[in-house]
Amino acid sequence: HFSVSIALQYKGKTEVAVVYDPVREELFSAVRGKGAKLNDFRVRVGDANETTHGIIATGFPFKARQHTETYFNMLAEVFNNCADVRRTGSAALDLAYVAAGRFDGMFEIGLKPWDILAGDLICREAGATVTDFVGGHNYVQTGNIVAGSPKITISLVKTLRPLLSEALKR
Repeated sequence: HFSVSIALQYKGKTEVAVVYDPVREELFSAVRGKGAKLNDFRVRVGDANETTHGIIATGFPFKARQHTETYFNMLAEVFNNCADVRRTGSAALDLAYVAAGRFDGMFEIGLKPWDILAGDLICREAGATVTDFVGGHNYVQTGNIVAGSPKITISLVKTLRPLLSEALKR
Protein backbone atom coordinates (compact mmCIF):
# COMPACT_ATOMS: atom_id res chain seq x y z
CA HIS A 1 0.00 0.00 0.00
CA PHE A 2 1.88 3.05 -1.24
CA SER A 3 1.28 6.16 -3.30
CA VAL A 4 2.75 9.16 -5.04
CA SER A 5 1.60 12.34 -3.34
CA ILE A 6 2.08 15.78 -4.92
CA ALA A 7 0.76 19.15 -3.75
CA LEU A 8 1.23 22.58 -5.31
CA GLN A 9 1.26 25.49 -2.90
CA TYR A 10 1.00 29.15 -3.83
CA LYS A 11 1.53 31.80 -1.17
CA GLY A 12 1.29 29.17 1.55
CA LYS A 13 -2.01 27.64 0.39
CA THR A 14 -2.36 24.27 -1.31
CA GLU A 15 -4.04 24.89 -4.66
CA VAL A 16 -3.73 21.55 -6.49
CA ALA A 17 -3.22 18.06 -5.12
CA VAL A 18 -2.90 14.51 -6.43
CA VAL A 19 -2.45 11.17 -4.69
CA TYR A 20 -1.82 8.31 -7.11
CA ASP A 21 -2.07 4.62 -6.27
CA PRO A 22 -0.20 2.86 -9.10
CA VAL A 23 -1.28 -0.62 -7.96
CA ARG A 24 -4.99 0.15 -8.31
CA GLU A 25 -4.51 2.83 -10.99
CA GLU A 26 -6.47 5.28 -8.88
CA LEU A 27 -5.81 9.01 -9.10
CA PHE A 28 -7.30 11.10 -6.31
CA SER A 29 -7.17 14.81 -7.09
CA ALA A 30 -8.42 18.19 -5.99
CA VAL A 31 -8.24 21.81 -7.02
CA ARG A 32 -9.00 24.42 -4.36
CA GLY A 33 -12.68 25.35 -4.60
CA LYS A 34 -13.45 22.76 -7.30
CA GLY A 35 -14.10 19.58 -5.28
CA ALA A 36 -12.27 16.27 -5.17
CA LYS A 37 -12.19 13.40 -7.65
CA LEU A 38 -11.21 9.77 -7.93
CA ASN A 39 -10.16 9.27 -11.55
CA ASP A 40 -12.90 11.27 -13.31
CA PHE A 41 -15.62 10.87 -10.69
CA ARG A 42 -16.49 13.27 -7.91
CA VAL A 43 -15.96 11.97 -4.36
CA ARG A 44 -17.50 13.01 -1.05
CA VAL A 45 -16.61 12.12 2.50
CA GLY A 46 -18.81 9.46 4.11
CA ASP A 47 -21.89 10.43 6.06
CA ALA A 48 -21.06 8.57 9.28
CA ASN A 49 -22.13 10.52 12.34
CA GLU A 50 -20.71 8.26 15.05
CA THR A 51 -17.38 6.53 15.41
CA THR A 52 -19.13 3.46 16.87
CA HIS A 53 -19.99 2.32 13.33
CA GLY A 54 -16.92 3.78 11.65
CA ILE A 55 -13.72 2.42 10.16
CA ILE A 56 -10.78 4.51 11.37
CA ALA A 57 -7.31 4.50 9.78
CA THR A 58 -4.08 5.17 11.62
CA GLY A 59 -0.35 4.68 11.42
CA PHE A 60 2.23 3.81 14.05
CA PRO A 61 4.54 6.66 15.12
CA PHE A 62 7.66 4.77 14.06
CA LYS A 63 9.64 8.00 13.64
CA ALA A 64 8.35 9.46 16.90
CA ARG A 65 8.82 6.56 19.28
CA GLN A 66 8.82 8.90 22.27
CA HIS A 67 5.02 8.95 21.80
CA THR A 68 4.58 5.16 21.70
CA GLU A 69 2.84 4.79 25.06
CA THR A 70 0.52 7.72 24.42
CA TYR A 71 -0.23 6.46 20.92
CA PHE A 72 -1.20 2.98 22.10
CA ASN A 73 -3.47 4.51 24.75
CA MET A 74 -5.09 6.59 22.00
CA LEU A 75 -5.40 3.56 19.72
CA ALA A 76 -7.00 1.47 22.47
CA GLU A 77 -9.60 4.14 23.17
CA VAL A 78 -10.40 4.66 19.48
CA PHE A 79 -10.57 0.90 18.91
CA ASN A 80 -13.02 0.53 21.79
CA ASN A 81 -15.25 3.21 20.26
CA CYS A 82 -15.33 2.27 16.55
CA ALA A 83 -16.26 -0.66 14.32
CA ASP A 84 -12.63 -1.33 13.33
CA VAL A 85 -9.19 0.19 12.78
CA ARG A 86 -6.99 -0.07 9.69
CA ARG A 87 -3.23 0.49 9.46
CA THR A 88 -2.31 0.70 5.78
CA GLY A 89 1.11 2.34 5.64
CA SER A 90 0.34 5.39 3.49
CA ALA A 91 -1.02 8.47 5.24
CA ALA A 92 -1.64 10.16 1.87
CA LEU A 93 -3.82 7.24 0.75
CA ASP A 94 -5.55 7.12 4.14
CA LEU A 95 -6.56 10.76 3.67
CA ALA A 96 -7.67 10.07 0.10
CA TYR A 97 -9.72 7.11 1.34
CA VAL A 98 -11.40 9.37 3.93
CA ALA A 99 -12.25 11.76 1.09
CA ALA A 100 -13.76 8.92 -0.96
CA GLY A 101 -15.75 7.54 1.99
CA ARG A 102 -13.73 4.32 2.23
CA PHE A 103 -12.59 5.25 5.74
CA ASP A 104 -14.73 7.30 8.09
CA GLY A 105 -11.76 8.94 9.78
CA MET A 106 -8.05 8.79 10.43
CA PHE A 107 -5.48 9.98 12.93
CA GLU A 108 -1.70 9.83 13.00
CA ILE A 109 1.30 11.23 14.90
CA GLY A 110 4.47 12.74 13.47
CA LEU A 111 3.76 13.05 9.75
CA LYS A 112 5.72 15.30 7.41
CA PRO A 113 4.19 17.94 5.10
CA TRP A 114 4.72 15.69 2.07
CA ASP A 115 2.59 13.05 3.82
CA ILE A 116 -0.21 15.52 4.57
CA LEU A 117 -0.57 18.35 2.04
CA ALA A 118 -2.11 16.56 -0.96
CA GLY A 119 -4.45 14.38 1.12
CA ASP A 120 -5.44 17.39 3.20
CA LEU A 121 -6.75 19.35 0.21
CA ILE A 122 -8.43 16.27 -1.27
CA CYS A 123 -10.16 15.62 2.07
CA ARG A 124 -11.32 19.19 2.59
CA GLU A 125 -12.57 19.47 -1.00
CA ALA A 126 -14.57 16.26 -0.44
CA GLY A 127 -16.24 17.76 2.65
CA ALA A 128 -14.01 16.37 5.40
CA THR A 129 -12.72 18.29 8.39
CA VAL A 130 -8.98 18.15 9.06
CA THR A 131 -7.49 19.24 12.40
CA ASP A 132 -4.66 18.62 14.80
CA PHE A 133 -5.24 16.66 18.02
CA VAL A 134 -6.69 19.64 19.88
CA GLY A 135 -9.03 20.70 17.07
CA GLY A 136 -6.74 23.41 15.72
CA HIS A 137 -5.10 23.98 12.36
CA ASN A 138 -1.44 23.30 13.18
CA TYR A 139 -1.38 19.76 11.78
CA VAL A 140 1.08 20.53 8.98
CA GLN A 141 3.52 22.04 11.51
CA THR A 142 3.05 19.36 14.20
CA GLY A 143 2.49 16.38 11.90
CA ASN A 144 -0.32 15.28 14.21
CA ILE A 145 -3.53 14.95 12.22
CA VAL A 146 -7.18 13.96 12.59
CA ALA A 147 -9.50 13.83 9.56
CA GLY A 148 -13.00 12.64 8.79
CA SER A 149 -16.55 13.77 8.28
CA PRO A 150 -17.17 16.78 10.55
CA LYS A 151 -18.93 14.72 13.25
CA ILE A 152 -16.34 11.92 13.13
CA THR A 153 -13.49 14.44 13.43
CA ILE A 154 -15.15 16.08 16.44
CA SER A 155 -15.68 12.67 18.04
CA LEU A 156 -12.08 11.61 17.42
CA VAL A 157 -10.69 14.86 18.84
CA LYS A 158 -12.90 14.47 21.95
CA THR A 159 -11.65 10.90 22.35
CA LEU A 160 -7.97 11.73 21.81
CA ARG A 161 -7.63 15.06 23.64
CA PRO A 162 -7.78 13.69 27.24
CA LEU A 163 -5.09 11.12 26.41
CA LEU A 164 -2.52 13.52 24.96
CA SER A 165 0.88 13.94 26.54
CA GLU A 166 2.04 17.53 27.06
CA ALA A 167 4.24 17.26 23.96
CA LEU A 168 1.24 16.33 21.78
CA LYS A 169 -1.00 19.15 23.08
CA ARG A 170 1.03 21.77 21.21
